[in-house]
Amino acid sequence: MSILRGYFPESGEAQNVLEAANASLAEALAGGDLDERTASVVEHLKAGLTPRNILGLTEAHLDALVMQASQFMAYGQLEKARDILLQAHQLDPLYAKALFAIGTTYQMEGDLRRAAHFFMHFLALDATNGDGYLRLGECLMAAGELPEARDALGAAKAFALEGKGRPETVAQADRLLAVLDAPPPLS
Repeated sequence: MSILRGYFPESGEAQNVLEAANASLAEALAGGDLDERTASVVEHLKAGLTPRNILGLTEAHLDALVMQASQFMAYGQLEKARDILLQAHQLDPLYAKALFAIGTTYQMEGDLRRAAHFFMHFLALDATNGDGYLRLGECLMAAGELPEARDALGAAKAFALEGKGRPETVAQADRLLAVLDAPPPLS
């Protein structure tokens, strides 16, 4: 089974969850069970604001969390890094840098399925970022899903050539594509 399967809900499933959550919120608000401050936060969330917006935090605040997590990652403290990154993600679920970094922590641990999941979410927010396709391609390659890896690495190279992602992404994608194109070793 592909590392990309099983993480995304069926089309009706997401709608059912959303409807159930909205019903629960409406019931809590109508019942008066929430204090004024909590009710205000719920109303802001229903209006589409993120906790980051409600708290008045900027992208610089989230960037600082990613930097702190990166330091933990550099020292191999991946769980601590992921805890910080998950906080950033909870503050703003649309903050793509946190998703990319969470995926990287899982990739560093060898949990290819979870890494691919977070890279796919990252790409859903930043669909032309060559670095996201590169990391996804690495995961697919390590999982033995070579045709999919080739597609992801090809996209990484194409987007990087357009200036989307880091300049070194082209060379990294080329190196991995060469490995995929190499003849199998003789037995």
